[in-house]
Amino acid sequence: MKDWKKMHSKITGQNKIFNNGIRLAAARTLLFMASALTSYANANLMPNPGAEEVILFKGYPKEAKPGGNPKIAEYVPKGWGLYVGSPCEDPCEWGATDKEAHTGKHSCFLTFNHFHENKDGEKSVNLSLNLGGSNGYTAGNAIKSEGGEDYHFSFWAKGNIPRISVKISCWTAGNADPIHQQNIDATLASNWTKFEGRFSPAPNAERFLVRLQISAVPGLSPGQAIYVDDVEIKKMPKAVKMDDGSPFPVKVAIYEDEKNKDSGRKFIHDALLNEKGIKAQMIDTLADETLKKYDVLILSAIQALSEKDARSDDLNRKGVDYAGSILHFVNSGKGVILGHDCVGYRHLFGATKLFPSICVGNGRIVGKEKLNIVGKSHPVTKDVPETFSHSYSDHLTLLPGVKATVLAKDKEDNPVIVAGELSRGRVVAIGYPMGIWTKPGESDGDYSAPLPAEEKVVLVNAVRWAGGNPKYDVPQEETRCTLLAEAEQYARQMREADLARWRDLPDPHFSEAYMWFFPSFWGPPAHDKTSGFCLNLYTEAKIVKAIEDCKKMGFTGIIAEAKGRYFLYPSKLYPDEERLPGGFDFAGIIGREAKKRGMKVGFHMAPFFSSGDWKNHPPCLTRKEAEEIKNSGGNMTTGKTKMLWSCPDHPSVREKALKVTAEIIEKYHPDLINLDFERYSEGYDTSCFCDYSMKRKSEYARNHPELSPREVDGKFSKESIGGFVREWVDLCKKLEPKIKTAAYTMSGDGAPQWVYKFPVDYHEKYVSSRMSGPGSALEDVAETAEKYSKMMGKNNPDGNLLPIISAYDYKPPERTVSEFKVLSHALDRLKKEKVVIYYSYDYLIVDRDYNIDEGVAKAISKALGGNWK
Repeated sequence: MKDWKKMHSKITGQNKIFNNGIRLAAARTLLFMASALTSYANANLMPNPGAEEVILFKGYPKEAKPGGNPKIAEYVPKGWGLYVGSPCEDPCEWGATDKEAHTGKHSCFLTFNHFHENKDGEKSVNLSLNLGGSNGYTAGNAIKSEGGEDYHFSFWAKGNIPRISVKISCWTAGNADPIHQQNIDATLASNWTKFEGRFSPAPNAERFLVRLQISAVPGLSPGQAIYVDDVEIKKMPKAVKMDDGSPFPVKVAIYEDEKNKDSGRKFIHDALLNEKGIKAQMIDTLADETLKKYDVLILSAIQALSEKDARSDDLNRKGVDYAGSILHFVNSGKGVILGHDCVGYRHLFGATKLFPSICVGNGRIVGKEKLNIVGKSHPVTKDVPETFSHSYSDHLTLLPGVKATVLAKDKEDNPVIVAGELSRGRVVAIGYPMGIWTKPGESDGDYSAPLPAEEKVVLVNAVRWAGGNPKYDVPQEETRCTLLAEAEQYARQMREADLARWRDLPDPHFSEAYMWFFPSFWGPPAHDKTSGFCLNLYTEAKIVKAIEDCKKMGFTGIIAEAKGRYFLYPSKLYPDEERLPGGFDFAGIIGREAKKRGMKVGFHMAPFFSSGDWKNHPPCLTRKEAEEIKNSGGNMTTGKTKMLWSCPDHPSVREKALKVTAEIIEKYHPDLINLDFERYSEGYDTSCFCDYSMKRKSEYARNHPELSPREVDGKFSKESIGGFVREWVDLCKKLEPKIKTAAYTMSGDGAPQWVYKFPVDYHEKYVSSRMSGPGSALEDVAETAEKYSKMMGKNNPDGNLLPIISAYDYKPPERTVSEFKVLSHALDRLKKEKVVIYYSYDYLIVDRDYNIDEGVAKAISKALGGNWK
């Protein structure tokens, strides 16, 4: 990125100012997802926090009524307020509503109506929805303040006003003018989102008010609204000091990524093994309950989370809030040592830059270069020679943040080792990986080996220094509102800079664009289960509206589920199996209505991901489930997943899958048919543990004595799953020679290389996923498309990549357009077929009336040449 160094300096400089103010964090983001609130006895100071008690406005306290000329709803929430600083007529409408609620029946709303325009034609807005019963001018109904206390606030909000700012108004006396302290901006979303922050009122303040300020920001237009519900304002719990900073021994955790074992971490452990006063252990999870047992955490050459920590949408596995755990660890007075990519450069911790005020990665220098110690008096570099060469083939250069001290540089004067204090804790960043060597003359001849003497001294010093601060029991709220919020602010500003970088790309163009459909989903919006009800497309009118939406957005085709856990069409072959209510023909209506509008139709099937007749179609068992069934005397419902999977190896299951495929093709004649979950329940190389599969695998092992047990697992799975896919493709082509076949394999690199040999026309892979995790930079869309296109070219020259752009995290309009742009540009450069899938329609739903996000719909329409208005 151009001017990256300047951008980093600017942002971390802003963070320095931000550290002294109030903090605001959006808890919906995966990277900084809020864990359960720490319970504490303080009462909620917000009156009527859920806006459930509504009163007629005529009964609202006279001294708290808003000034100006706003429109007021008939009913208003008791104990809430409105500030109007805009002198124009009808600047807004405010009150209580039963049309939107996060919980309960009501929320408080504010709708912006008109700008104030001065004599020079300049437009302005000055409004706020107040969390407390004051109009923002008088103190009478504001919240009482206790001198010297810190306060924590949180609220749930949704809306389409582009930005809000949180302000705290303080009154030192009842009739004094309020003193304002302004927070950072927060971006609303079309789904309910939790925001939280902390603030310290003026020491002599008698009352305060939390105000959600609306100003004339770009994109603000009349008719936009904000809804707020479930407010908490409490005194912040105090951090409790636990020790004096002299632990003995210093307990060190070394995080091990199970997929990348040969990365020096064993020798990091060995280097600390016999050091007096240090006790090191390997760990495989970054969960908070594990980290709290240690004083120092070492993250070196980590490219991905361990299997225990990693989220998997494909395996229905929830991930660990590793970012929150690590930052809470530091906020509690503990130390983190970062090595190589973990300094904030590539892979997991490149996308998740946790310590921008200490450093981020800047670049890669190849060669075993000498490093020069420049921080000779610092404890980390004590007794280290003035110059030494690291053992690896490259090192990363660092951009120091505002809280960093540079300790070592390379010959080009680039920082390579930095250290700094962050909140109560300490962080050391080292640009080379520890415990990895490179053979002379070979840049790719890496191997693990003991640390050289100089690197060992740096490591041991870093452990002693990083673990030497007093430790505290700190409330989680504090971490979320400080270190987590700072990291998220940095990430948000970098995303904005990232968007600007790609803004001038030409408009995208695709020959085909498919929207992915599911028949039912939780809402509103999709996957927000707090309201506890399910949206569905089980009526023809809803399906027609959805297809018309897609047509207007510019999609040329629909991919709809036909057979997943249950049948989504009336099967004559399996009439007694679970299906949509009343035998509803979801697939048939989708196909008819899409084709009526000139759109192509694809049907999605997951033949092994299903419930059914286990007597005739045996389940796919994990090892644990097989043991549970054995111990329970053959009870088929004891397994945790209740046997939702069918065994991909069993002849009856495969026969059923092929029969269902033939029925779908002969009944609906789709243009494309998509295969998903063509694997075992735990992945590709972890085969089924049912009696049939275990017997077959044992026979395979006997016939291949040269293979290890791990190799047997992989090659047996390859032959079994690969053989089925080949048989499936042959059947599809026999029935419909022109049909396009497609297969989705696990997101990211979760699938082994052999799946790319599937003889399908299209291999589907996500090129964009969650904004808050790996792959969040727009450049990764292009890089991912290139990587998987090359894999397809190498393994299946007759096939093409079918890239998937996801709607995960409710991506805002500009980000959505940019992902289409970057992908289109990448496919042009690769000279590849320009077909794309958008996943999925249900993520666009914003309310119980099945309306979709207008801003994102317009963005998609712009990207695909649609006519959404």
